[in-house]
Amino acid sequence: PRQTNELLEMIMTSSRFLRARYKAPRSRRAQHIVICGNVGSSGVIELFTELFHQDHDAADLHAVVLQPEPPCYEMQLMLRHKLYKLHLTYLEGSPFVERDLRRARVHKAVAVLLLTNKYSKNHDVEDSKIILQLFSMQKFIHTNWVADTRARNTQFATNEPPFFCTQLIRRENERHLKVSSAADGDQGEGDTSQRVLCLNELKMGMMAKSCLCPGTNALVFNLISSFNAEGTNDDAPAWLSEYKHGLQWEMYKTGMPKDADGLAFSHVVTVMYERHGVVLYALSVKKRKRPRIATESGRFVPDVAVTAEDRRVVRQAIRHQQSLRKSDSSDSEVAV
Repeated sequence: PRQTNELLEMIMTSSRFLRARYKAPRSRRAQHIVICGNVGSSGVIELFTELFHQDHDAADLHAVVLQPEPPCYEMQLMLRHKLYKLHLTYLEGSPFVERDLRRARVHKAVAVLLLTNKYSKNHDVEDSKIILQLFSMQKFIHTNWVADTRARNTQFATNEPPFFCTQLIRRENERHLKVSSAADGDQGEGDTSQRVLCLNELKMGMMAKSCLCPGTNALVFNLISSFNAEGTNDDAPAWLSEYKHGLQWEMYKTGMPKDADGLAFSHVVTVMYERHGVVLYALSVKKRKRPRIATESGRFVPDVAVTAEDRRVVRQAIRHQQSLRKSDSSDSEVAV
């Protein structure tokens, strides 16, 4: 009995987040992402409000937060929130420990977010921490994902390794990351399985664009952020109603059906806007295995960038394009 009481006391004093692990739901559509790094500096409430916004149709998306310390007050509020508690899992652990990475099922995630501390006074030290975490997780994934591909007939197996989105502060440290990746045998600059976002470069670039075109910051921020529709007073000016309506539009990247190959870019843009209100403004063209953005093309490509009120509208427009292409082909066969 004495040893049992001591064991119970040890269990009670230890954090439950140290013992927790992510359990995948029994749904084939369920996906999860892993969030590491410094979550507090990015704004916990803003991060998950945007991630699980109703416009993104993220009912089957789950987020696993892996941090070396217990959750802060804001994180505890999100874990108890009725809208997010079923989609959030907090794990106390380190991305350098294989056991903790296995608890988070990193090798079966669809994406991994590495957030930096943008308020850090020593930018080089902070970027070095993020780069080391990235290398540790990539090594774990390379070891376990290859073994997992042999069991793709299982219910929770994934077809592709996770996509890494890494935040750095200084542009110079991104070059160190690419050189180190190339030295380890990775694809380096041609690797499409990860994206690196340099905060200083982004901030200075947006400031420069605002000097050339005032209002660029507000336009880009509104397009990459989600807002809930709110009613407008009857006596409100017309520009305010139009502005609130524009706030409901976001940018999405989606795939086009193979039947759309060969259609003129201007024709697809016109049909999608007139019938569904979706603005098609760019194409993702792969050149030398690296995607680049093009704003016009004679033939269509698989990935396109659009702006719409929510993702459901985008899916309806894509399905309509597929049915429209089939009807056009059937009409041409009848005419022949």
